[in-house]
Amino acid sequence: KLGFAACERNSAATEGINVLIEKRNALGQWEYGIMCIEYTEFEMFGIKNASASINSLKTDFPANTNILYVDLASAEKIGSCKDITCLPGIVLNLKKTLPFVDHFGIPHSVSGGRLECTMQSIADNFVNAYPSRRYKSIEEKLDSFIVYNERKRVTSSAKRKRKHNDKYLNQTPDGSLLDIIRNATDILSDCNINIPKIGDNSKYIHSRPPFLILLHPALGPMWEVTRQK
Repeated sequence: KLGFAACERNSAATEGINVLIEKRNALGQWEYGIMCIEYTEFEMFGIKNASASINSLKTDFPANTNILYVDLASAEKIGSCKDITCLPGIVLNLKKTLPFVDHFGIPHSVSGGRLECTMQSIADNFVNAYPSRRYKSIEEKLDSFIVYNERKRVTSSAKRKRKHNDKYLNQTPDGSLLDIIRNATDILSDCNINIPKIGDNSKYIHSRPPFLILLHPALGPMWEVTRQK
């Protein structure tokens, strides 16, 4: 009924994770499901925002990318409820400082945030209940699931505007465009099409990429099928 597109998560990244949860409900049953936990709530759940090992840049949990696979009829049933169920997972995000000037013209700053009713948290309503605890292969029998792939194929966020002379393109529109071109290059290179190699982001701080490739979405999401087309 609900699926997450996930990938490896970089250490200390400001992004949520996907987890398999296990809990007991009021009836004493064991509930299981694939959930998303936002990075703002790691401390509350006792999750460390660190790498899996000393020399690793990756974390224990896969990154949640906000890309979902949804059975619309099931989601509509949840959204049409007349109780709190239709507004799942409200999170208070207080990660930013907001500056302001008072009526005397003196600048101040306070912790500010927003209430998020995250779309991922609808998964809270898609748990499967069992009379006894499960120990093996439970994820194959759930109403929620994860589709896992390489990070560059799944997510490339553009969360900030690139500043003049900025040496980093991560999370900027410029960096996202380079990731799109790299993915198109991977697809076409396996079709015996010779394409110049796209280098590291640092090579394009002050220059354009050598070419632009934008594949039409109608080609579909399956790379193997897109190559055939």
